[in-house]
Order: sequence, then structure tokens, then C-alpha cells
Amino acid sequence: MTSELRSSQRTVKSCTFCARRKVKCDKNLPCRNCRVRGQAESCAAELVRVKGRPPSVDDAQPTYAELLDENRALREELTSLKADPRQRPARPGRCIRLHKIDDPENSLYNRLRSHSRELTVKRNEDVVLPSKQLSQCILNHGANWVPWVNCSLNPAELQKVHDEFFSELDEAGFHKNSDPAWLGLYFAYLTAGLVCEAASGVVSLIRPQVSVLFLTLPEAESMGMSKDQLEQYRANWFDASVFFLHAADFIRDPRLINVRTIVLLGGSYVHFGELNMYYILWSCAARICHSVGLDQNIDGGMSLESQYQSRLFWSLIANDWLNLPLGHSCIDESEFTVDQPLELDDVEVSLGVNLEGFTPALRPVQHLIALCKLASVLRHFQARLLNVSDSPGISTIVTETNDQLTAVITQLPAHLRSSRSSTTFDVAGDSEEEWLSTARFKRTRQGTEDSTQQLSNAALTLLMKYTT
Repeated sequence: MTSELRSSQRTVKSCTFCARRKVKCDKNLPCRNCRVRGQAESCAAELVRVKGRPPSVDDAQPTYAELLDENRALREELTSLKADPRQRPARPGRCIRLHKIDDPENSLYNRLRSHSRELTVKRNEDVVLPSKQLSQCILNHGANWVPWVNCSLNPAELQKVHDEFFSELDEAGFHKNSDPAWLGLYFAYLTAGLVCEAASGVVSLIRPQVSVLFLTLPEAESMGMSKDQLEQYRANWFDASVFFLHAADFIRDPRLINVRTIVLLGGSYVHFGELNMYYILWSCAARICHSVGLDQNIDGGMSLESQYQSRLFWSLIANDWLNLPLGHSCIDESEFTVDQPLELDDVEVSLGVNLEGFTPALRPVQHLIALCKLASVLRHFQARLLNVSDSPGISTIVTETNDQLTAVITQLPAHLRSSRSSTTFDVAGDSEEEWLSTARFKRTRQGTEDSTQQLSNAALTLLMKYTT
């Protein structure tokens, strides 16, 4: 019988009855036409030879009678489940709703798009582009003071791209011919130069050594900006930086330049009251660092580029771990192997030597290193508190943390120290003020968890007082 089979390139799925009458077959066995005519049992497809292999019994589909038996068994099982309430499936309303894959991402985008104030930039035409002269003045000012806030940028490279940008500038469509990621970084740098209020009351709260970090009103007027323009530019350039950050699709396209933009806007989030944006963008920056491999050492950590990346990553860590009050951090110590930045300026890193005495004593990286050391002390303090339940153990941790903070402060350069003449504690003043609160917490503790939180607050008081 095998020799009588017709050869075919594909299996015939239409039944012989429909094929003979040349009518459309639904290709189910038995098909609908045969069931209507009452000849379901005789409905079968033509047996053909496909690629030289004759059809076998295993290729046959279930018969109509077998399908009826299966349906009957399913009805009986469903009836038994309805009869027994203990085996009844849960109502759909009580089931846990399964989120689609896109739901968390859409939720993240919606939260990033929520703001605490009215935005000044909602489209490209809303961006106020400064003149080349004003832009250069802000860059010159930022070259001296922005590194104290963020020393992870290469000033020479930024200046080069800045000059290329203005040499090819088309003011009508500057955003069309430029990388939105670079525009985000550029406006973030402009914002960092104008981020703090120029009022004398604010400057008086800052130590004299660092009050020059902020652009004062006379400096702004020397650049051709009035007080009203200064406020307008601050808000517009901050919103422009965030606008181009979204235009660069920074979440789906992880790039190092976007991390630099987020870190460079560090103080601006608080200035404009965008705390929700601050926490979310900081978490996104930590995730991007992990995606691009910034959490690992490159080139042994001795090249200039590796130092810039180390400074950038530790800027994230310092802001994350020094975030008070203590909460869940974005970066865990076990997730990275990046060494702390070296206390060398760019010239020394490029030459690979320490030119002490030949380079300026005031190095911006010293400020970052101090923050990194304080952040590490606080991080270890928090981790140890979570593993101790008895009051004597907590007291020991607080005392040791206080000693570590004292050691860090003692090693600070002169320009980073507090205005007080000594880091020793006066029994009649400082010691009584902080440690009386600690003793009171210990005497009135209402449980291990309360004591841990209270002693943690006492140690944080020490941290904040002796580093400001």
C-alpha cells in the first residue's frame, strides 16, 4: 500500500470529502462539513508520502469519539469542584494580580515625570541658550569651583566639546545637531555654577574657606546677568538638563555621561525641592554604573580616566551612604570593587608621581576623599548596629564610631576643618551635650529596636556636628 501513496511537498490537512468536492475545509478531524452531513466517523485526510516518509499511526489526530470522551471527563471534574467548596478555585478578585513586564518601567517613568513645581522647559523651544560669552564665563568660574562639588569631569575635554558646540551652533535648532546626553551634561554644568543663593544670609552660614564656591550676585552682574535673570537661568537650565536627560533615553541606553549629569545636579535637586526626583535618579545612576561596569577597577586604577571614574562612583557612594536619616541604600559594599580616589590632582595622576610642594595644596579631590571616609564610617556603624541587640554592645559601637570620626577629622587638611580650634571634646560643653542624650536614651530604652534607633541618632548627631 505504501507504493500507492501519492508524493507531496506537505502534509494534506483537508479531508478527502472536502478535497473531492473542492469546498473549504476547516482542517479539523472531523471537520465541520462532515459533522453537519452526519459522516463524522468517515472524515479522514488523504494519506500522502511527505519527503519519502510514509505517515504512521502516531501522526493521526484524536477521533471525534475520543474528543467527546475527553469533554465528558472534564465536565465531571468541573462538577465535582463546584460541589465541594473546599476545592473551589479562588475568586479572581482575591487572586494576586500579576503585573505585566512593562508596569514597573511605566511606574518609574511616571514618578520621574512628577514634579513639585511648574516646569520651565517642556519642549526644545523653551530652553534658554546662553551666549557664547556668558557660557564661557560660567565655565571659567566652574573650572575653579565646580570640582569641589564634583571632581569627576575633565575640564579640558569639556572645554573642547564646548568650543565645538558653539562653532557649529545653529540657534534655531541647536538641539537637532547635538547629542542630547551632552546637552544634559552641559546644562547641568551651567546649573552647578548658579546653584546656590547669593543672599548674604545664606553665605554667612557657610565657612569662610568655602564661601567662594558659590556664585555671588556681583559675580553674576559682572557676567551680564541681573538678579532676576539669575533666578530665571537657574530654573531653566536645571529643567533643560533633566529634559535632555530624558531625551537621551538614559534608562534604556545606559551611558557614563548620563551618570555624570545626575551627579552634577546633586545639590540642585534640594535647591529646587525635587527630592522625589533626587532619590529616583540617584538609584538609576547606581544601576547604570553597574550596567556599564563602573563598579569595577579599570587599568589598575592609575590612569587619569580610571581616576575620573573612581571619583564619579565614589561621589554616588558618598551621597548614598551619607543620606540622613539612615535608610535603605542603593549601593551595597559587596557590589563593587572600586578603590577610593587617590589624593592626587590630574597632573600628578597623568605623570604617575606625587609632586608634593610643586602642586597646589588645595586639591578638590581632598573634599571627596573626606566624604568617602566619613561615609564608610557611617556605613559600617549602621551595619554593626543591625547585628547587635544588647545595650552594652550598642554603647561600644557608638564609642568606637566616635573615635573613628575623630581620627578622620584629625587627618583632614586645614582648609576642610571646622572653625573650632581643636577636635577634642570639652567635658563642660560638647561632651555633656551629646553624651547626656545618649545616656538618657539608654536609661529610658523601651526595647532593643528603640535603643538602636536612639543611639544611632546620637551618633549621627556627632557625625553632623563635627563635620560642619
